Amino acid sequence: MPSLWADSLDEHRELVRSRLLDAFGELVAQHGVDGVTLSSVAERAGIARSAIYNYVKDKHDLMLAYADRVVGSTVAEIRAVMASADPAERLRGYVAINFRAMTTDRAVGHDLLPLLSPEEQARLLAHLAPVRELLAEIIADGVAQGVFVGDPEALHRAAWALLSGYRTMLIRDEVDLDEAIATASSVLLRGLSGQVV
Repeated sequence: MPSLWADSLDEHRELVRSRLLDAFGELVAQHGVDGVTLSSVAERAGIARSAIYNYVKDKHDLMLAYADRVVGSTVAEIRAVMASADPAERLRGYVAINFRAMTTDRAVGHDLLPLLSPEEQARLLAHLAPVRELLAEIIADGVAQGVFVGDPEALHRAAWALLSGYRTMLIRDEVDLDEAIATASSVLLRGLSGQVV
């Protein structure tokens, strides 16, 4: 296991925090959220259980910190795809990145919502807001360029609902990832361009 010491206190704190988040993600992938305890996270990260409270107050706080990390990475990937001038390509990239994140990092899926208090649910949804805002931006740009047809807000709501349904199925392993990406992209692009689906 790599050393948990760094040159400065800030670097050390960031290193430990990163190790905790890595450990949490690995354990959720192996055992599901319910099978993960703070003790198991601390053990996997190589720190004392009591030290974990220097970084998070409880398991839900750890889940939210992990969600923040994953969403930040997902947003960065989507922004890179958005350099494309073609709204259709941007949308396809958005769907693929979003769905892959949901299947790779189940600790940020909507199935967490029932485990959280109303305040924690609001925090998780706030973490996901940038992902939703990027979809609105792609659709608005497509409408402005004449590639998509309709009211941007209405199109965004419909697209988000479709993607949310697929994300739920992906989290529950009810649909194949590649099939979900292909079908959702096709349906969205036909609908947004005004074609009959």
